[in-house]
Amino acid sequence: MADTTEPAPAAAAAAAAAEPAPAPATAEVSGAASAALAKQVEYYFSDANLRHDRFLRELASGRTPAPKGAGGGGGAAEAPDMEGCTSWVPIAKLLTFNRVKALLASALGGGHSVPAGVAALVAALAGSETLEVDGEGGAVRRVTPLPSEDDSDARTLYVKAPFPTDTSLDALAAFFAPHGKVARIHMRRTRGRGGTSTGAFKGSVFLELATADDATKLVAAAAAGDLKFEGRPLQTVETKLAYFERKKAERDGARAERGATAAAAAAAAAKLGTETAVRTFDRTIVPGLIVKVSGIGPSASRDGLEVFFAAATKVAPRFVELDTGAKVAYVRFEAAEAATAAAAAVTAGGDNVSKAVGAESGAAAVVLTGDDEKAYWDKVFEFQLKRLESRAGGGGGGGRGGRGGRGGRGGRGGRGGRGGGGGGGRFAGEKRGRDGGSGGGAAKRSRDE
Repeated sequence: MADTTEPAPAAAAAAAAAEPAPAPATAEVSGAASAALAKQVEYYFSDANLRHDRFLRELASGRTPAPKGAGGGGGAAEAPDMEGCTSWVPIAKLLTFNRVKALLASALGGGHSVPAGVAALVAALAGSETLEVDGEGGAVRRVTPLPSEDDSDARTLYVKAPFPTDTSLDALAAFFAPHGKVARIHMRRTRGRGGTSTGAFKGSVFLELATADDATKLVAAAAAGDLKFEGRPLQTVETKLAYFERKKAERDGARAERGATAAAAAAAAAKLGTETAVRTFDRTIVPGLIVKVSGIGPSASRDGLEVFFAAATKVAPRFVELDTGAKVAYVRFEAAEAATAAAAAVTAGGDNVSKAVGAESGAAAVVLTGDDEKAYWDKVFEFQLKRLESRAGGGGGGGRGGRGGRGGRGGRGGRGGRGGGGGGGRFAGEKRGRDGGSGGGAAKRSRDE
């Protein structure tokens, strides 16, 4: 059976072509050897091989083939030149093909001359129905053009025994021959980096049969357990298209499984991190940071309070919780000194105070201490812990407002930083509105939460 090995590089072929035109020569070749040569060359020019053999296809199309490795090399399955596959091909070129060289060496001896080899091929092809030799006996070509339509996929099977790695092409051809006319056997081989073949047989083949009916019958015979190679039933027999669909489904499934595994691992890591945050939650109170402002009017705004305190203390507050319903605001600073100065500025009064608090008079400010300070922080801590625990149960931590996220402990702001996340700064991660914090009305918080 023919093999799918590519011809020698163009340089070797060119050297063979440079030999003088063969003079009439005789070559004593047995009938069996002659038949094997004819079968091999007929395979080379067959529809099944030409569709995959770029080197020979270019020769049969009247073009100079590119050297192996340039622009795809032999074996690249590209659209063939359908109109040019009946050009004459020098028989001397075929002497460089591995299978022909092996057959001629066996029939004539390893030291035979090029003319003797050509003469042997001419004699072998004398009775061919698919090929013709020119009158001078120096070239060969197809009798009919390569068909424009390729229906080989419908006739090609994927077969896995698995076959032993030392199985020969001839052994495979002999095995499949009783089950239909074999057009081509492609022995699948392992590939290294860059897709280059390493030569090791993988134990599976793509088998192209002459008709779709032969392919259907072989699949049925394999399903019935009637096909055994060296006593072992074939493991897989399916159409080439079914094989590719199955492999695609396997790749897609594996990709989805990897994605699900990665997502589960990320969720588990996030949950573990959040659970750790809950266990290690820091309830340490830095005293003297919170200023409670009473007498807040309905026109007060968070922005107005921020501007006022920044001007009065030369330090912008880190967090403002405004509850107009309870007529109170809680303002946090980074340092106790700034909080003390802020309270004094409100107590001093003036137009700026009235404008900031939204009331003509009655505004007062005090730095929280003792039980009042602890009660306020406890409410903040309670809210932060509930938020962390909910994340530990349902995932999610580490995002905006989460522990370690924007404003989280160690994140943007951290303790005493801007805003605070779940478990970080002292108003970290609190919701806007009534939840968390001390006010009972509609709370307005800093936009930096």
